[in-house]
Amino acid sequence: MDVLFLVAAASAVFCSLMVVSRRNPIYSAAWMMGALASVAVVFALLQATFLAVIQVLLYAGAIMVLFLFVIMLLNPTPADLAREDVPAGQRVLATALAAVLLGVLGWVFLGGEPAAAPPFADRPAPVGFGDTAYFGSTIYDEYLVAFELISLVILAAIAAVVLVGKRRLLIGGIEARAERERQLAQARARAASGPEGRGAERTAAEEEPVHAH
Repeated sequence: MDVLFLVAAASAVFCSLMVVSRRNPIYSAAWMMGALASVAVVFALLQATFLAVIQVLLYAGAIMVLFLFVIMLLNPTPADLAREDVPAGQRVLATALAAVLLGVLGWVFLGGEPAAAPPFADRPAPVGFGDTAYFGSTIYDEYLVAFELISLVILAAIAAVVLVGKRRLLIGGIEARAERERQLAQARARAASGPEGRGAERTAAEEEPVHAH
């Protein structure tokens, strides 16, 4: 069982690294499903059966659908994916936080105080550990404030994505209208050169109401 635990943990770490290292968000979402499935296996091995089931049904199911909906709403183009617009300060901060997290995990893995007892020590789990009653009493008694704050953070993130998506649609409409006006101006400029230009001008003028509609 220790071997299976290590395999599932290593799979979760690998899939998580692939999530943050992929440029295409669709690929990141696919790797995230692998990470969530690996974490579900870890929960099951730790006798947290309810969390394992919720991890698959809720996170790998409903939450992933929400992520894909957000990706489709933003609809990033290849040019957007290829653009590097991350500030240098944010890169430095992310690197520092990753180093701190890696140091903590290394300390735990190599023999720190939390690692004194292995995951499957010969100690019985508490009565009812892992079922819905134990989970509900713990999260709504000890961690109620944190649970509600996470809900607010998710709601704020969804609202921000909707605003960004609407702004991009508005900007795209303005750019499309400017492009139509530019094409019409070029057709009018060609109209002064001869009959062929006047024909192009009439064609552009006839097409303009259709595009505006």
